[in-house]
Amino acid sequence: MLTDIAAVLAKEAPTSIELPGYLASEDDVEGLLRFGDEKIGIYYEHSLSYLSLMSSNASVLQRIADRLQPLVALAA
Repeated sequence: MLTDIAAVLAKEAPTSIELPGYLASEDDVEGLLRFGDEKIGIYYEHSLSYLSLMSSNASVLQRIADRLQPLVALAA
């Protein structure tokens, strides 16, 4: 899913995802999404299929949400 998100966002600005190595015993993971010059926090919880993108810059999160609207269900 993160690969699909990055591919959509990369149409607007250089985008990359940084995640730690996989540990089978962990249910959640924190990482970083780079979208242009912005750093967006990533939190994913596998058992709940919960993905959160976090930033103190609300306008960047809104830009991301606008691009992702057709791809994922968004919650405020």
